[in-house]
Amino acid sequence: RQGHLVLPQVLGGGPPPRFQVGADGKLAGAEVVKSAGSSREHKMLDRMAVTKLSDCKFTAGTDENGRPLGASFDVEYVWKLD
Repeated sequence: RQGHLVLPQVLGGGPPPRFQVGADGKLAGAEVVKSAGSSREHKMLDRMAVTKLSDCKFTAGTDENGRPLGASFDVEYVWKLD
Protein backbone atom coordinates (compact mmCIF):
# COMPACT_ATOMS: atom_id res chain seq x y z
CA ARG A 1 0.00 0.00 0.00
CA GLN A 2 1.30 3.46 -0.82
CA GLY A 3 0.55 6.52 1.31
CA HIS A 4 0.61 10.13 0.15
CA LEU A 5 1.59 13.01 2.40
CA VAL A 6 2.85 16.49 1.58
CA LEU A 7 6.07 17.04 3.56
CA PRO A 8 9.50 18.46 2.81
CA GLN A 9 11.52 16.32 0.39
CA VAL A 10 14.11 15.56 3.09
CA LEU A 11 11.68 13.14 4.76
CA GLY A 12 12.13 9.89 2.92
CA GLY A 13 11.24 6.39 4.01
CA GLY A 14 8.77 5.69 6.75
CA PRO A 15 8.23 3.87 10.00
CA PRO A 16 7.50 0.17 10.04
CA PRO A 17 4.12 -0.19 11.77
CA ARG A 18 3.19 -3.45 13.48
CA PHE A 19 -0.47 -4.33 13.24
CA GLN A 20 -2.83 -7.08 14.25
CA VAL A 21 -5.75 -8.43 12.21
CA GLY A 22 -8.50 -10.25 14.07
CA ALA A 23 -10.15 -13.49 13.01
CA ASP A 24 -13.00 -11.30 11.70
CA GLY A 25 -10.56 -9.63 9.24
CA LYS A 26 -10.75 -6.26 11.03
CA LEU A 27 -7.78 -4.25 12.23
CA ALA A 28 -7.38 -5.16 15.90
CA GLY A 29 -4.49 -2.80 16.71
CA ALA A 30 -1.50 -0.95 15.32
CA GLU A 31 1.67 0.65 16.67
CA VAL A 32 4.88 2.20 15.37
CA VAL A 33 7.81 -0.11 16.13
CA LYS A 34 10.48 2.46 15.27
CA SER A 35 9.91 6.15 14.69
CA ALA A 36 10.72 7.71 11.33
CA GLY A 37 12.74 10.34 13.21
CA SER A 38 12.66 12.93 15.97
CA SER A 39 11.22 15.96 14.13
CA ARG A 40 7.58 17.04 14.22
CA GLU A 41 7.25 16.02 10.55
CA HIS A 42 8.63 12.56 11.28
CA LYS A 43 6.12 12.15 14.11
CA MET A 44 3.41 13.05 11.57
CA LEU A 45 4.66 10.20 9.36
CA ASP A 46 4.46 7.85 12.35
CA ARG A 47 0.85 8.80 13.07
CA MET A 48 -0.11 8.70 9.38
CA ALA A 49 1.31 5.19 8.93
CA VAL A 50 -0.85 3.87 11.78
CA THR A 51 -3.91 5.88 10.70
CA LYS A 52 -3.75 4.67 7.09
CA LEU A 53 -3.84 1.05 8.20
CA SER A 54 -7.47 1.60 9.24
CA ASP A 55 -8.25 2.32 5.56
CA CYS A 56 -6.99 -1.11 4.50
CA LYS A 57 -9.19 -4.14 3.92
CA PHE A 58 -7.99 -7.47 5.29
CA THR A 59 -8.99 -11.09 4.82
CA ALA A 60 -8.29 -13.30 7.80
CA GLY A 61 -6.15 -16.36 7.24
CA THR A 62 -7.47 -19.80 8.10
CA ASP A 63 -6.17 -22.81 9.96
CA GLU A 64 -6.05 -26.34 8.55
CA ASN A 65 -9.76 -26.78 9.37
CA GLY A 66 -10.80 -23.60 7.56
CA ARG A 67 -11.43 -21.58 10.75
CA PRO A 68 -10.45 -17.91 10.53
CA LEU A 69 -7.34 -16.84 12.43
CA GLY A 70 -5.99 -13.50 13.54
CA ALA A 71 -2.32 -12.60 13.13
CA SER A 72 0.28 -9.85 13.66
CA PHE A 73 2.34 -8.28 10.89
CA ASP A 74 5.09 -5.71 10.41
CA VAL A 75 4.77 -3.69 7.22
CA GLU A 76 7.13 -1.16 5.62
CA TYR A 77 5.23 1.79 4.16
CA VAL A 78 6.63 3.49 1.05
CA TRP A 79 5.77 7.18 1.08
CA LYS A 80 5.57 9.31 -2.03
CA LEU A 81 6.51 12.85 -1.09
CA ASP A 82 4.87 15.49 -3.31
